[in-house]
Amino acid sequence: MANLAVQRDIISREIIKPSTSTPPHLSTYKLSTFDQILPGCYVPILLFYKNQAPDGSCDMKEISRILKNTLPEILNRYYPFVGKIEGNTFIDCNDTGAVFSVFCLKNKLVDILAQPDYNILEMLFPDTLPWNNSQDGNLLEVCVSFFDCGGFSIGMCISHKIADACTMQLFLNDWAAMTRQPGIELRYPHLLEESAFPPDNKFTLQELRISRGRNPVTRRFVFSPSTIANLKARVVSSSMVQNPTRVEVVTAILYRCLLKASKIDSGSLSPSTLVIAVNLRPRVVPSLPDNSIGNAVWPFMLLINEEKKMKLDVLVAEMREGLRKFFEYSKSMKGSQWFSMVQTTFTNFNSTENLCISSSWCRFPFYEADFGWGKPAWVCIPKFPLCNTIILLDSKDGDRIEAWITSEELVMSTLEGDDELLEYALLNPSVI
Repeated sequence: MANLAVQRDIISREIIKPSTSTPPHLSTYKLSTFDQILPGCYVPILLFYKNQAPDGSCDMKEISRILKNTLPEILNRYYPFVGKIEGNTFIDCNDTGAVFSVFCLKNKLVDILAQPDYNILEMLFPDTLPWNNSQDGNLLEVCVSFFDCGGFSIGMCISHKIADACTMQLFLNDWAAMTRQPGIELRYPHLLEESAFPPDNKFTLQELRISRGRNPVTRRFVFSPSTIANLKARVVSSSMVQNPTRVEVVTAILYRCLLKASKIDSGSLSPSTLVIAVNLRPRVVPSLPDNSIGNAVWPFMLLINEEKKMKLDVLVAEMREGLRKFFEYSKSMKGSQWFSMVQTTFTNFNSTENLCISSSWCRFPFYEADFGWGKPAWVCIPKFPLCNTIILLDSKDGDRIEAWITSEELVMSTLEGDDELLEYALLNPSVI
């Protein structure tokens, strides 16, 4: 797969505006505390679709036309996505528009999925866009790439200033439903804005800054249902946690193995902090609607400074208890208290070395995004540039977990040969 030559032709690149102008009373979207402090990078997602035509034909122009024609309709509902960020405090909803690009590749989809290549996945987006700065560009970019076999991919990049993973799947599924069933009645998204997590206008929030590290390398590890069950049994056998979740055990084994690899690289165990991104929508009082768009995610931080805490069962127990306390704490937060919490976390973030950030996108229904040509064959992300990062996604069947891990090159070399990790996970197996 590493020798696969890819030829990409850019067919078109257009600016798509909402079908109707955003009314004046909606022209200003005030960013919440979380929107302001999260990095203004493009967050990418990539969905692959097989050719569903019985005769194997694929009308690239027709598919492009349909997607392009329905995009303005969904942008009416998600109008902040086509505005412009001003001063990290609000979005000017001036209908600047979203970028819609079409690529054509002289490769078959099966070649891409047989053994995914991290560099090739990146080519299915506009150049250098994923994870890079979104402050000066359009907040939303969509790229449709057609393969020689008739399959295609939809790549989306959206500014983290306006969207988290939950927001991304809401937008994609609403757009897919509107494309698949013209005239369908959809709920309007609930815009969080500043009212949910209000900033303190007397203070200026700076964005979180995270070091990219030396030579970041991304790898994909896939956990099967049977190995996840084995991990759970390993944790349960200690009686510390009797009902571990699949995300808990996968996160724990990955973090444990990253700590071991880092210890080998540096020669000693340095204190490390596991940062787990938490979706706050169901965990605040009152809970937020499940169709809330914006950022409703914040990190829980777990310090590991002793060898004994590296044990799998201890890690899961520490995560479980820490998250329990975090959830109880979040239920009591009101109004400006969120701002104070963010300030405290920000200080801890900046003063802490050896961070490992874990974000689970599992249970978000990306695989339900059927635009009328079937559900995705595979959903993934391109390589991530920040070291010591774990992103978890479901497989299509919903039983396996795909973990995308980024670390420094020397640490990753050790991780790729870790017998304990390879007992439970396959390194970049075929999607098909």
